[in-house]
Amino acid sequence: EDFIFRHIIVIISVFCYLSYHNIGLGILYIICMVGIVGICFAFTKTCTKYVKISEKIYDMTHEEIEDTLSNLLSIYTSQKTTYEKGRLNKLNTKVYQAEQKNMFCNNKFRVIYSIAFVLVFSILNIYSFYIFYKKKITLDILVAVIIINYTILTSFMSIYYETRRFIDIRGRMDVI
Repeated sequence: EDFIFRHIIVIISVFCYLSYHNIGLGILYIICMVGIVGICFAFTKTCTKYVKISEKIYDMTHEEIEDTLSNLLSIYTSQKTTYEKGRLNKLNTKVYQAEQKNMFCNNKFRVIYSIAFVLVFSILNIYSFYIFYKKKITLDILVAVIIINYTILTSFMSIYYETRRFIDIRGRMDVI
């Protein structure tokens, strides 16, 4: 996926800029980014299994529906419509429950990402104000760092969505 390359370029660029102006700020930034990468790996490892389960149940249900439609005439003649409706409703419930578990996993990590992103933003800004207060950076550098922090905060949620998309594609491809 190209999103990995794009984010690596951004991380390296921001790290170089921050380190150029204050090595401590650059190191703090890279530590925060390692934490975000760790969350990405945990998200991928945890939620991929739910995508696979959901896809398998969906495929099984689709096959059952095709069989039911193919045998529709015999179902009507043998008067098993009630039985078939009940069977298909049970299959539908399984699909719904599998998707529900998948969405729960995604939402759990969305909350984790959101908290992590706010913490990273806060930590970097607080440290920036601290080193400004200690006269280790100038006001123009402080403003630039805050703008960079705000910019990376807006791109952080794309990391969640792109990782989620990667998990979805990877999980479904593994089943095919």
